[in-house]
Amino acid sequence: MRKINWDKEFKIDENVTVECGSQRTSYGFRHLAVLRENGSRKAEAKACYYNRTWEAFEYQSVIHKVIRKCYQGEQAKVYIEKIDALGNGAVEDMFKSIKAMAAIGEILGASQEQKTSMKKAALSSIPGIDFPEGFDSLPAEEKTRRIDGALKIL
Repeated sequence: MRKINWDKEFKIDENVTVECGSQRTSYGFRHLAVLRENGSRKAEAKACYYNRTWEAFEYQSVIHKVIRKCYQGEQAKVYIEKIDALGNGAVEDMFKSIKAMAAIGEILGASQEQKTSMKKAALSSIPGIDFPEGFDSLPAEEKTRRIDGALKIL
């Protein structure tokens, strides 16, 4: 059996927590979640992926799944909203640091080309952000316009 990397825990309220982990598979990877109520294991869920997830934050889908296994109606809705707020807060914090790195690049860059390069490096540190082939061969003004546009939406 492959090793499970249990690396995150989300505390929904005083009594309910969700432990999350990931595991490699022969075709990709899977996210696993264990919901605990008052310390006791109440439910578990998994979500399998071939390439990458399309979630607002890591483990979002599997957490929603395990919550829906345990709770119905309004209680499930409340817990899912709490989890989404927690997860989105972590994403917003990550984007704040990316914006700060880009701002430092703007201040420390000696030339416009160097400033753009530093801002591109900051954006590249976001998981899932890949610049298209040929991006570096674009005119300097176009690279700057695109990178500044991407930073505005963060």
